[in-house]
Amino acid sequence: MNNKVIDSKNSSLFHHFSKGKDHLSVNETRNFLITQGFLLDDPRWTTCYEHLTTLEKVDEESFNKIFCQRLGDLSKAALNELIIPEFSEFCEEIDNIFYEAKKNKEGNNAEYIPQLARVDPEKFGISLCTIDGQRFNLGDYEEDFSIQSTSKPIAYAIAVETEGEEYVHNHVDREPSGQAFNAMALTPDKIPYNPMVNSGAIMVASLIERESESSKRFESVLKWYKRLAGGLKPGFCNSVYLSEKMTADKNFSLAYMMKSVGSFPKGVDISSTLEFYFQCCSIEMNCKSMSVIASTLANGGICPLTHERVLSTKTTRAVLSLMFSCGMYDYSGQFAFTVGLPAKSGVSGIIMLVVPGVAGFAIWSPRLDKYGNSVRGIDFCNKLTEKFNFHNFDNLLNGDDVSKKDPRKKSKTSKQKVITEFLYGCMENDANTIKRMIMSGVDVNLMDYDRRTGLHIAASEGFEEIIELLVKHGADASIKDRWNSTPIDDAIRLNKIKIADILTESLKAKKSRTNSDTEVNQK
Repeated sequence: MNNKVIDSKNSSLFHHFSKGKDHLSVNETRNFLITQGFLLDDPRWTTCYEHLTTLEKVDEESFNKIFCQRLGDLSKAALNELIIPEFSEFCEEIDNIFYEAKKNKEGNNAEYIPQLARVDPEKFGISLCTIDGQRFNLGDYEEDFSIQSTSKPIAYAIAVETEGEEYVHNHVDREPSGQAFNAMALTPDKIPYNPMVNSGAIMVASLIERESESSKRFESVLKWYKRLAGGLKPGFCNSVYLSEKMTADKNFSLAYMMKSVGSFPKGVDISSTLEFYFQCCSIEMNCKSMSVIASTLANGGICPLTHERVLSTKTTRAVLSLMFSCGMYDYSGQFAFTVGLPAKSGVSGIIMLVVPGVAGFAIWSPRLDKYGNSVRGIDFCNKLTEKFNFHNFDNLLNGDDVSKKDPRKKSKTSKQKVITEFLYGCMENDANTIKRMIMSGVDVNLMDYDRRTGLHIAASEGFEEIIELLVKHGADASIKDRWNSTPIDDAIRLNKIKIADILTESLKAKKSRTNSDTEVNQK
């Protein structure tokens, strides 16, 4: 895109936000970005926020300088075309669901890992991140926790990316086991049922960079997490790691069972494999960073905060398929039936939830149900898909369930607002507003309830500049309003002869281009 085009689009966006004023206040600029979900620690916007702190006001020149790299996101926000256009309203609903779920006091912390038993059971945090990088956080969202079994889909993704799907599934199947996550059970082919049970996760751990030394393997995994989380660096909890080792008899039994029947690739060292598996379970994150990982999965493997492709679409599909069928321990079938979304839980109280093509959620609360899933997390997920049509099969309802909302749709109010602003600009002879809205992608043939377009209004008022601007950008002078009148009819009736001539010429030119295109196609 050349500099003239950038300057023109930036100018149009500035006039959209300033609404005719020669400047914006720093606070209203910052607040607009935040209400769209573009938070202060978003790597795409940190430089913009830093520049804003140096200003007293934002004029057109400073606006162009600050936002020259963020035109696409600003344009989408201006036109309410982000994946969740009414983001503030959506966040209000999430807030309500959060506080309803917070009332749930059932369940207890995991007790078989001492460090998890010591966590305050009242902790509760959620974060969401959409595929456009809109984010929202509530509660204890910055509290670090060990990710436990939510490491399993990530380890599987890394193994598939580095070793290939076929090789991975020679050693671990894709079937729900129908048994407990730590069951001493293998398929008839003597391999684990899937990567989401402990035996399968231990097997996957044995496949990741198996020729490398232990420190390099774990360092590599941490780099994958950082990329998936848009640069938000994961931590490591040594006390949880030591607790994992101290209470790992069942996992050692699973590993030696698989070794005894030849499940592992040749040369796998059981001790180092289990050490690596415990390390992955002891990675520390918070809801903020986990929600970005979930949104990367929702976005087909592309991180919304960096726009980097971290996972292939094929790998992402495989991960989400297994999360959907096997991600919630022995509750996976029930969860798929009621919530209908890919998810993975961990006994620290974390649930990583993915709404494909929309957003990722991280919900953390330590109290667990009998299956090992967060009680409040399950409650939140159920309420989420009761309120919004996020269930994988809600699209089959064709709008029959009017109780559910679709936050991906623009509200009628926002659509009407665009129409009103555009047509009012035509009526007021406000060329700057019309130019700005055209550059933002507004349809020049927008109609009101009476099917009257901007051309109808400008023709009736005799605004030649507006007419020429609309015609230049493809406005159709042949459109008839509810009284069967075209803009040309209005101009002639009100004796705006020059306007009528301009519109008539535009129709002739359009017809000539159509005939020319037809001749070319025929040849």
